[in-house]
Amino acid sequence: MIAGLVLAAGRGERFGGGKLLAKLASGKTILETTIVGMLAALSDVTVVVRRDDALLALVESRFGRASVKIVINDDADEGLASSIACGVAANPTAGGWLIALADMPFVQRETIDALVAQLQSPAAIVVPTFAKQRGHPVGFGRNYKDELLSLRGDSGARRIVRRHADLVREVPVADSGILKDIDTRTDLIRASLDA
Repeated sequence: MIAGLVLAAGRGERFGGGKLLAKLASGKTILETTIVGMLAALSDVTVVVRRDDALLALVESRFGRASVKIVINDDADEGLASSIACGVAANPTAGGWLIALADMPFVQRETIDALVAQLQSPAAIVVPTFAKQRGHPVGFGRNYKDELLSLRGDSGARRIVRRHADLVREVPVADSGILKDIDTRTDLIRASLDA
């Protein structure tokens, strides 16, 4: 069983705060759209949020704890790596972890399916590509559990990908959503115009 991790514990400072609660052209929030996309392909999805966050209320009211596992990251200010470690620790027996960034709501279900299909080996690291560019989400087989749990800082799991470059499987997809994150209000406006 592959566990989907949605990392939603950042502050969204470049956006001016409240980024994941902002609405897309669909009328759904950025976070809601990302979670729905993961749930369409995976039955086991964990959302990592910070304590006292309005995102926690959104996830609980929209999805409930029966649909997704909610994990509080009390160390969120230490960087993205702490959220990855929290998500992996909450799913210690998973066969692997597909790590999605909450501010990337345009990833297609077919992309997630393709990544999961390539993530069946314990030694697999899978990265989607579009137009020869690497994107997200990124998947890790269970052999990387200890490395994922020991991550520190704000570079996420890039060090693991670099350390095991010979094992990385690039998965070409017809999905520009793997490259589109929403960091600023301009990004949100652009996304609305593209919809």
